[in-house]
Amino acid sequence: MAVTEIQELDTYCSRLLGADQIKDYCPIGLQVENAGPIHRIVSGVTASEALIQAAIEREANAVLVHHGYFWRGEPESLVGMKFRRIKALIDNNIALLAYHLPLDTHAQYGNNAQLGQKLGLMTDGALAAGGTDNLFWYGHLTEPLSAVEFGEHIESVLGRKPVYAGPDQNFGRTSVGYSVRPSEEQPFEERHSEEQPNIKQPNIKQPNIKQPNIKQPNIKQPGTNHPGEDSRLIRTVGWCTGGAQQFVTVAAERGLDAYISGEISEQTTHVARECGVHYFAAGHHATERYGVLALGEHLAEQFDVSHQFVDIDNPA
Repeated sequence: MAVTEIQELDTYCSRLLGADQIKDYCPIGLQVENAGPIHRIVSGVTASEALIQAAIEREANAVLVHHGYFWRGEPESLVGMKFRRIKALIDNNIALLAYHLPLDTHAQYGNNAQLGQKLGLMTDGALAAGGTDNLFWYGHLTEPLSAVEFGEHIESVLGRKPVYAGPDQNFGRTSVGYSVRPSEEQPFEERHSEEQPNIKQPNIKQPNIKQPNIKQPNIKQPGTNHPGEDSRLIRTVGWCTGGAQQFVTVAAERGLDAYISGEISEQTTHVARECGVHYFAAGHHATERYGVLALGEHLAEQFDVSHQFVDIDNPA
């Protein structure tokens, strides 16, 4: 039986993911060392206390994550939550490997590559975004889908409903749970005012005035990317996992029909509507489960170690 040390795993992953070519917001790779060989790896999205406890219960020697520790700008002192997490790792002789941006951009094991595969997207290319090469991915659907259909497809694959923002004004009316728009069945004033007295209005008969027959001009509605009856169908898609909602502008600049990321900000809604991009916030955690899972499985094939992915529930 070959002995695998944590330094060997770290060197292999760093080379595989091209870590030395990427500027990140935290240390890339080995963040907490252990003593002795690695036999069992537990992977997950974030090195939370819950994931560390899961690793302890499974007698793992290493934890592999996308979100590790020591982020730029965070307090450096080992106190509170950070102390408890690192103490648990050291007390149980568990190493911590963390790959952030390198695990977003990799062409095979990266989060974007894996999410595209899971959703059945046909990848056409990748662009630099936010100063990182190959961070924004784009491609197309094998068959055009409406916004509602695409939202339901995302939900069926990821197991959670995406939040939608964009030009399809019927989205929230036909698919309960997706729209971020308030119901138009009840006016804003009625939803946010005190109960009004019930005053009976007089019955005044209106005169019957025949309206002139004026033909209305055919004006294209704002926010549609394709002319014709199927103008709201989605054909082209951009995506970047996690907290990359700001790149909806990149999707708009490229003329893409839809864009997927994990989170949504207040301004994202307005950008999506005004630029005619169907935006789906499918969950930071939900969109970033698959890269670390794929990398862990690959390590189990390359080294004499076992691997188990543990999905710590996270609604974000």
